[in-house]
Amino acid sequence: MDLNDTKFKDDRFKKCKILGLDFSKCNKFMLIIGFEDSFISYSVFSNMNLENTDFINCQIHDCDFVNTNLKNANFEGSNLKNSIFQNTNLSFTSFRNARNYNIDPNHNFLKRTKFSTPEVISLLNIYDIDIE
Repeated sequence: MDLNDTKFKDDRFKKCKILGLDFSKCNKFMLIIGFEDSFISYSVFSNMNLENTDFINCQIHDCDFVNTNLKNANFEGSNLKNSIFQNTNLSFTSFRNARNYNIDPNHNFLKRTKFSTPEVISLLNIYDIDIE
């Protein structure tokens, strides 16, 4: 599916299976989307403004969030296996009860970002340390 210049305005994907879509090619004017209980794989969200976007209870595998504004986004209960966050604004974003995320605090903006234990310990993965 080609999303070139596709317009999404207040669209919510519920219980959907989304494979290999490049959302960065969508028309960015008035873009409002959300995802709930969906499987999202091999999709691109890079270079987008996804402020206040919900990704609730989703399986988000192998997706790219590079240079993305995710301020105040919600990833609660989601599995982010192999998804990439780099140079991403994650301020006020919620990762409560999310798992398998790999976020480098040195290459992303984290301010008042919300995490749950024990998964928050994954933020230390870049330091090659042993935690017992």
